[in-house]
Amino acid sequence: GGAGGGGGVSLRAELPYRRVQRLCGTALPWRARSVWNLLDARAQRPEYVGAPLSRTRAIICGAGPCGLRAALELALLRANVTVLEKRAAAEAFGRINRVHLWEWCKQDLLGWGAKIFDPPGGTFGGDNDFCHIGIGEMQLLLLKNALLLGAHVRFGTEARDVDDKENVVVCRDGTRMPCDALVIVSGASSPFCRSLGFRSVAVGLRGKGSAIGVVANFKNSRDQREIALRQFSWARQFNLPLFSEVERKTSVNLENVVYYKAQAHHYMVMTPTKKSLLDLGVLRDGRSTNRMLHGSNVDLQQLSAMVQRVGNFFGLPTELCESQGAMIFDFSGVQRLESPATFVGGVFACAAGDALLEPFWPEGLGIIRGFMSALDAASAIVLAAQGRKDQAVAQLTATYNVLKSVAAQTAGQCLQKDPRQYQLQPNTRYILTHGP
Repeated sequence: GGAGGGGGVSLRAELPYRRVQRLCGTALPWRARSVWNLLDARAQRPEYVGAPLSRTRAIICGAGPCGLRAALELALLRANVTVLEKRAAAEAFGRINRVHLWEWCKQDLLGWGAKIFDPPGGTFGGDNDFCHIGIGEMQLLLLKNALLLGAHVRFGTEARDVDDKENVVVCRDGTRMPCDALVIVSGASSPFCRSLGFRSVAVGLRGKGSAIGVVANFKNSRDQREIALRQFSWARQFNLPLFSEVERKTSVNLENVVYYKAQAHHYMVMTPTKKSLLDLGVLRDGRSTNRMLHGSNVDLQQLSAMVQRVGNFFGLPTELCESQGAMIFDFSGVQRLESPATFVGGVFACAAGDALLEPFWPEGLGIIRGFMSALDAASAIVLAAQGRKDQAVAQLTATYNVLKSVAAQTAGQCLQKDPRQYQLQPNTRYILTHGP
């Protein structure tokens, strides 16, 4: 087998969307035709035309946004792609929290039909100052494209091990799946990553428990008053009078507050100080940093009351969504892998998304870094499939070193200026001082 051998996997048949096109001819509705045109434009790019992965069996662990983005790339390269998702479909696609999108991510999603598929629908990207998308909405958009490109998605299936003698991924239910390339995109602190020998390091931004985020999702009844609400993103250092007023009226001491409007809900995220959370009784005990946000130490009623006071201050409706209404999380320490790729027998294994490196949350880095890492993985898999094993690992190491530095302030030094030129090749996206 080996990363490119594929042991008897023949050239892939035509992509499913093209088969549908052939069978339906002119009967395709205009929406579908618009999507088909976008897929054609992608598939005809030079990096995909030669079908470099037609003999590669690729397995992706995790059907989050970054796992599905990796699936799209590998399917365009004509790999035989299977996405394994340990959760059931409803659970895996149920997240309503919203993520900030950098310009390239917005353009990328538009190229996957973000305005044509609903969700996210025609209003996507309409506000140039605040481009965001619900996590579940983004997964659905990418999933539809992945299926049109012939990827297989298996829910309720979790990879447990790699049999390095036979180049097979072994699942928890005993299923054995032949594999040449493995991309682990199953979120931060992935146990599967650890079991394959990937080592992670914690990068402490501040002491644990010192940077706490709170998310609130309020119901959107879409009345005139709610339609008129303006989105915002404020940091204390740039608007001290506003934050002093928030504290005076709500007793909540915030460092940042962001409000995004969605079709069915109002999304708000804020970073209160630890002292404020203790004073308000949201946290019961501030001494044990390791168990600070453990269920037993968080008073959910006080948490809900706090976000409702803040929401009310900014003129938002305060009826919380039934599920995912108010949530609290710690972003003071982030995990990242020491190295992004390894060979397990003949299987080229690499990580992407949060499994590779967790983002510093307030900068909205999760999707830009996650999508970039998905492309990096696909580009390295092409090298591995050509038998250039050392080069595959070296290239992924080089791109990972740049990716670690991608942040709002440093983008100019790390990323090429024109996002419209970004392609699969790392040097179209990154400013690489040497190497690929």
